[in-house]
Amino acid sequence: MRIVHLINTLDPKPSSDLFVAQPVTFETLKRAKSYAADFGIEVVHVTACFEEEMNAIPSWITERHTLRVSSLDFPDFADKRKLPSLKEIFEIAKTYATDSDIFVYSNIDIGIQPFFYQMCAMHIGAGSDGFSVTRRTIPAEAKSVEEHCASPGEKHPGDDCFVIKAGLLEKFDIPQVFSGVAWFDRAVLLNCAVHATTFERRTDDYRTFHIGEDQSWSNAKASTIGRQNARQVLALIDRLEAQFGKLYDIERVWKVFSHGYHVLGLDSPKKGTKLKRRLLSWVGAKSN
Repeated sequence: MRIVHLINTLDPKPSSDLFVAQPVTFETLKRAKSYAADFGIEVVHVTACFEEEMNAIPSWITERHTLRVSSLDFPDFADKRKLPSLKEIFEIAKTYATDSDIFVYSNIDIGIQPFFYQMCAMHIGAGSDGFSVTRRTIPAEAKSVEEHCASPGEKHPGDDCFVIKAGLLEKFDIPQVFSGVAWFDRAVLLNCAVHATTFERRTDDYRTFHIGEDQSWSNAKASTIGRQNARQVLALIDRLEAQFGKLYDIERVWKVFSHGYHVLGLDSPKKGTKLKRRLLSWVGAKSN
């Protein structure tokens, strides 16, 4: 069993919450890889980042890819952070589709439990095509990785870790969304739901964690990129519906994707038209 786990690494400033979170994530990845090896599971960690951030990658991670597209290529965004293109990240992911069994993508601020890769192998080996793991939010006061892993934390609804059969990656249509702000995760979740025959959101597991709850993705400046991400997700929905029919009529898709629309006050697949109009209004687009 070979698992490829791709993460988008950064070189965070001391004032950033990632200055604390990223080293913790690295340590949990390293420990989980070692633990998995004892069970015959090969884990390959792959990083994707901008050239100037390469120095933040620990030496034990040797699979490194340089990103070239960023949100700064779009000057209309009020948020002037240099955010990576998820489309480019998943183009890198696709190069691992044929020589791996399982692909994992998670945010760099997501730590994993030591048994995480065994859990991935167990579920995929039992016939699952994939799943997302919603994290636990733990207090920032913990002083060691052991304390971080032991903290029960609180449930969080966000999708920030995805596990999928690697061969399905070649079917993915990831639009030009930027990570670190609203709606980028929906593009991944929707692709997983459409292209996997069996896919679920695992919301009650304690497999991953996030330190604190800063919500840097939700500020006013970040919302300019979030709106663009939402427009891209809408365009993705149009493309997928042209190929597969109305997505809210496909039970397996709606089961794992409808939660993304609950924040808009819509919880029924029969409200698909109203749903789309409300989202279009929020992003400033016009319906056909």
